[in-house]
Amino acid sequence: MDQITFSEAEYQTKKRKTDAPSWKLRVVGEGPEMERLCAQARDLGVEQSVEFVKATRNAGEHYRNAAIFCMSSRFEGFPMVLLEALPFGLPVVSFDCETGPSEVLEGTGGRLAAALDVEGLAENLLYFIRNPEEWGEVQGLALGKAAGYQPELIMERWREVIELFDDPSTMREVFH
Repeated sequence: MDQITFSEAEYQTKKRKTDAPSWKLRVVGEGPEMERLCAQARDLGVEQSVEFVKATRNAGEHYRNAAIFCMSSRFEGFPMVLLEALPFGLPVVSFDCETGPSEVLEGTGGRLAAALDVEGLAENLLYFIRNPEEWGEVQGLALGKAAGYQPELIMERWREVIELFDDPSTMREVFH
């Protein structure tokens, strides 16, 4: 999470503290800004609502213990973390970066906020917090979408593409 998004997200969290008082934001990862972000959470008075966790090879543990997954990236090419979250059936909230999130989340029930619209991101998080009855439907949709990204299926698609290049007549059709 970059410093601008974190700062604005924490402001929104503080401003809306009464909307979800028992919920906790878990930020997983590390980097040069971590110490400053921890201090910022203290300064904003939300340190009890935010947990910073170092990067881990066992991300599945965090997905299993989460109720909602939020991706606050400002830029994405192909958002692998969204693909990692889908098999856990989590409701997903994300910024609608130029590429990535909308394509992955299409048909999952996930909610997108306009890029850098921190208030919209907070509203989408609160939507899922306030509507847990929707989690079951979202879970089914997310699991269905995740099935399309399983390695076996992707490898089969690649084999089909490669086979096109094994047949010279097909290559002519593809490139003409």
